[in-house]
Amino acid sequence: MIEMLQPFQSLVHTITADNGLDFAEHKRIAKALDAGVYFADPYASYQRGANENANGLLRQYVPKGCNLRILTNEMLTKIQQRINLRPRCFSTELSKKFVLSNRFIALNFLQRGRV
Repeated sequence: MIEMLQPFQSLVHTITADNGLDFAEHKRIAKALDAGVYFADPYASYQRGANENANGLLRQYVPKGCNLRILTNEMLTKIQQRINLRPRCFSTELSKKFVLSNRFIALNFLQRGRV
């Protein structure tokens, strides 16, 4: 996990984990990433909302109980792209302005031939 998140260390401030064995070394992970690690209460999936949402999106393509060994890298990449390119809803006026301003900046760069 450390190796996977290391390139994004500046973006990782906290990690919310369930009580599974995959976070048995949570102190080492927290120290390596300089991030806080918090544990969700048992049977409280609402405390890991982003994780549960991602699982739900993934289950549209990979049903629970599916043998993951049959999935190729190509299939996983296609699923990843479909999930990442899904339209997003905006929860605040600020987030709308942020995206629109970044699109404006990107369009300016495209028009000037900088991309």
